[in-house]
Amino acid sequence: MIKMEKQLSLFSTDDLDSKELKPEDKEKNTQASYSAWGWLFQITAAIVMGLKYRKNLTEIKVEGKTEDIELYFKNKKPIYVQAKSTGKSIEDTSNATQHCTAALNTLINTSNIKKNNYSQLIYISNFLNPLKLTDEVWRALWKPNKDELLVQNYANDIPKEGKDYLNERADEAKNQLKKGGYLSTDYYFDWNKVSVATLIFSRKNEENLEDNIKECAALNKLVDEILERDTNVLRDNIEAELYRRYGNNATNFKLTIKKNEICSLFIYKIVQGAPETYLEKNIPIFEQADVETYAKGFIDEQSQNIEVINKILADFYEFDASKYNNEDEKLNAFIDQEGEDKQLKSYFPMDEKDEEIQKGCLKYLTYKILYKQRVIKNTREEFSI
Repeated sequence: MIKMEKQLSLFSTDDLDSKELKPEDKEKNTQASYSAWGWLFQITAAIVMGLKYRKNLTEIKVEGKTEDIELYFKNKKPIYVQAKSTGKSIEDTSNATQHCTAALNTLINTSNIKKNNYSQLIYISNFLNPLKLTDEVWRALWKPNKDELLVQNYANDIPKEGKDYLNERADEAKNQLKKGGYLSTDYYFDWNKVSVATLIFSRKNEENLEDNIKECAALNKLVDEILERDTNVLRDNIEAELYRRYGNNATNFKLTIKKNEICSLFIYKIVQGAPETYLEKNIPIFEQADVETYAKGFIDEQSQNIEVINKILADFYEFDASKYNNEDEKLNAFIDQEGEDKQLKSYFPMDEKDEEIQKGCLKYLTYKILYKQRVIKNTREEFSI
């Protein structure tokens, strides 16, 4: 099992307004052994929540200054999320109370650091019954669907039994803070802004953690919703890239994920999935292998840079096609234009002797982007970009 260490302290001197929060003779230490599974749940929860709130999202911080997941928006206050997961059966609630108390400990702590500067405080876990509700109440008022992120607000959604449980856990959390010498007031802890969430996410494969993320039905559904279709291969490719980029890095347990990065990832995978029609019909046979290899390598290497796609689409929307007689002439004229574009060529550095391969690569990539331009446009709209 890969071990990782969490950040040393929930307290950052940049955020503190009161010396009461950090006594000079004691620093709160939240250092703990952290498994690869716990990190994967945290990353998956961050991505699922980011996609759920994608319209107004600007960025996600994983292992932020105060919480496991911090969601930032362009027109509202941040959401702070504490994530706890079990690698056992998600029906097993034997350590649910411990996790809930620990979550409220940090959320109360965050409220004292951030004062009123938050829109929500969320405790998210993969427990099917995180509040240990009785069977009757749980089945009637909590049981989440496999393919949804269930977020229940304390004031509006959580039954009295669950509220009582949370109040008990909050009292215990405050006692823990007080014993540690930290500010334990709940003055800034607004129960109306507190929610508890369940993300159904089980440990299915011990050896290949990437397979686990593909089993997250809530993530599957959100990706399909953004793509506006159920496309299994494309969805799997996107989720695999999300894992490789953000989950498969157990040594770097502090991330900032920009919304533009996630949107770009979707778009590059969409472009990769476009057919090879232009290559097969228009690139000389003896150049096809080099052009295809170079184009694929370019897309892979530039997967966090969308300038080329932006440039080609901007040119396409400004292209005057009125002087051409039919669709084929319009398409070929535009592709030829992009193949000679100096700015685009600067993204594809080649020796002079390879100029034809460079030009063929540009034309090939331009065709793939045009083929998927409607899907790309819809995806941008889904992310409000």
